[in-house]
Amino acid sequence: MSMQKPADISGDKLTPLFTADIAHDFNNLLAIIALNLNIMRVMQQKGRTDDLSRYVIAASTATQQAATLIHSLQEQIKA
Repeated sequence: MSMQKPADISGDKLTPLFTADIAHDFNNLLAIIALNLNIMRVMQQKGRTDDLSRYVIAASTATQQAATLIHSLQEQIKA
């Protein structure tokens, strides 16, 4: 199977590809958030709360990126 250039992909094929890419990216961001929350939970259970801010920042950043991704999707849908 040969790879198609983006310009060669028709509109009816582009939407599912775009949707799949966004779903994949969003899923990755959710995994980052969940992982950091889990690390924080384990650290807190072990009494290691001195370095939690690093994981809070990572989860917060991923949350912002997910919100930006969804906002971009909403703008594309409106267009």
